[in-house]
Amino acid sequence: MQIKTFHLAFLLLLAVPAIAQNSSGYLDQSGAWQWEHDNGTPGSSTGQLIFNVNNPSLDRSATEFLVAYSQYGGERYHLLFGSDAAATYFIYDTYVYVVDPKQLQNLELDVDQVTAAGETIIYGTQCSSISGTWEYTYVTGGHGYWKASNIPCNPLNWAPNKWHHIVIQSHRVGDVVTHDWVRFDNDRVRFFTKATAPSGLFLNWTPGVLLINFQVDGASANSGTIQGYFDKLQIWRR
Repeated sequence: MQIKTFHLAFLLLLAVPAIAQNSSGYLDQSGAWQWEHDNGTPGSSTGQLIFNVNNPSLDRSATEFLVAYSQYGGERYHLLFGSDAAATYFIYDTYVYVVDPKQLQNLELDVDQVTAAGETIIYGTQCSSISGTWEYTYVTGGHGYWKASNIPCNPLNWAPNKWHHIVIQSHRVGDVVTHDWVRFDNDRVRFFTKATAPSGLFLNWTPGVLLINFQVDGASANSGTIQGYFDKLQIWRR
């Protein structure tokens, strides 16, 4: 019984940002969000954000996202949220609600950090219906790519009209990023296996910049609409 209790306490500790001590505060209500079609996806997309949504919400101020897409187009929402060239641990912590998950091919959740040397480090993960896993980013030959992981995830199978809590931790040594673990809803913490790879690009961004991405990709070869909400979105770092 003592072993089980300790094991549970250990998992709960990992599921909250115990390592990363500094919070960005809730970012979902920032008026500085920007968005555009992601040229890395095919087709087209147009997006919109609606702030201070009372229902559905967890704190009476969720942010609604609306995307009209065609041919698997993806819309990228992004926000500059701080400056820190030295941090090495990041946790992406958010609640996400999707009205019709069958419209959602991928949900991408990234943090970008620019080091003092001007290198942009990409801490990227996405729940992908293509591989059916949590994919992670790596860089080779000056380009970024996605790689399937050992952790299953498929947004097409998510429960509709329900809040889902997503917490993801990653860290770096230099420009080599290790994707540590992810927790989805009340499931146990799941650890990535061998998910360590170079993840830096020189993009001429200002040193110290911290940027968050929230991207949704359409699941239809024709056209469709992705409607959902995010709430209590924050980034922890150390």
